[in-house]
Amino acid sequence: MKSLIIHADDFGLTPEVSRGILDACSKGIATSTSIMVNTPYLDEVLPSARSHPDLDFGIHVNLTHGSPLSPPDRIPSLVNKDGRFFGGPRKFLEDLSALRIEDIETEARAQLELGLSLGLAISHLDSHHHVHRNPYVLTVLTGLAKRYGLALRSLDSQMRRRLTLAGVRTPLGFSAEFFGEENLRLVVFRRILKSFPSGISEFCCHPGYSDKLLSEVSSYSDERQLELTLLTGKETAQLVRDLRCKLVDFRVLQGVGV
Repeated sequence: MKSLIIHADDFGLTPEVSRGILDACSKGIATSTSIMVNTPYLDEVLPSARSHPDLDFGIHVNLTHGSPLSPPDRIPSLVNKDGRFFGGPRKFLEDLSALRIEDIETEARAQLELGLSLGLAISHLDSHHHVHRNPYVLTVLTGLAKRYGLALRSLDSQMRRRLTLAGVRTPLGFSAEFFGEENLRLVVFRRILKSFPSGISEFCCHPGYSDKLLSEVSSYSDERQLELTLLTGKETAQLVRDLRCKLVDFRVLQGVGV
């Protein structure tokens, strides 16, 4: 049996993205999401999040978009002269010498602790722009996941082995291929699901409603609404049933050795 976490990233990015994610979960096949706690819209989207007390939430650790929770002078390697994140994942993937692991620890912990205080069902960690490909970020998030008893997204088999050896729960498979207009098709959705191993896998997606605000803060805008249409479509739900995939969320990893 394949167990499938259909995970919607970026809750909190904008109000309309957040509304779309909740619709993808309540009206479609998405089963889990993760919240960005350092956006300007947190107070606006929290009531809707809390109105879904059974929804599985993670913390979408954000080190690349907007402003940090920490004072900029405490995390100098993560911010520009304006006290905002440098933006984009390139700094994390190409220039390790410019980063300080203690800065990553300070900001990631601040976001996690704020997230845990919000009254949501927090089960896991992941990262905006997948920056925990960076070994410093992965070290920090692994330590936080272990300390707080949370699962952590693994992006590939090497990361999965590392998390397993550290005693951190993680799914057995992962795909972020469902991204970009050219890949938002049922045939791609089917191929991804068929590629997953038996056990628990994570299917990453980015549904949302597109509006002017979203287009101002993200280059991925209209595509989110197309994702939402597919995730709430009858044909997509039928495909999940046809492939005998069981829909679950990260909480299924509680007590499961993976």
